Amino acid sequence: MTYLTSRKLDKLRQTVFFITGMKHSGKTSAAMYAAHRMGCRFADSDDLVLGSIGDMYTSVREFYRAEGKELFMEREFQVVSKFLDDYREEDLCISLGGGACDNQALMDICRASGVIIVLREPAEALYNRIIEGGIPPFLDAEDPRGSFSKLYDQRNGLYNAFGDVIIDKAEISVEQMLQEVHLKILDIRERYYGRQQFR
Repeated sequence: MTYLTSRKLDKLRQTVFFITGMKHSGKTSAAMYAAHRMGCRFADSDDLVLGSIGDMYTSVREFYRAEGKELFMEREFQVVSKFLDDYREEDLCISLGGGACDNQALMDICRASGVIIVLREPAEALYNRIIEGGIPPFLDAEDPRGSFSKLYDQRNGLYNAFGDVIIDKAEISVEQMLQEVHLKILDIRERYYGRQQFR
């Protein structure tokens, strides 16, 4: 784990923790676990997007494939912004989609609203998980492995730039990762906010 920020976290308007990383890195599980342990509100940005499009599409992947990256990112920004506004008085744990780091507007509001925790997973393990369900629309069907490798390097650079904390999952189990996220959030709350009521 490495702190990457020197930002004045105590100047943020509320305690919001965004968990992000590549697809299948465990973002949703980590955010749900931390929210449950701390008794705060949880949300997943993909679920927020899906809930905003009614019955037009049955999955976020279908919406992304049909409408394209730009429209998806616009909707992603809108729903996260609305969620933050709707629950501005509450502590929140929010899981972001794997491509959130490509969405500059979304990253700007996340950095303005809370702390960004990045889960870093080894490339090969991620690739194997991702293609189990078929080649997703963000990879080149003609060269999925090559396009994944390029995307992995590109997004890790963005995560390094946007992340306040990075948790490397290479040498730890899923259970250890969940504990690390939870303990890091507790540490940040006490260190920067002076609040210790979470367990």
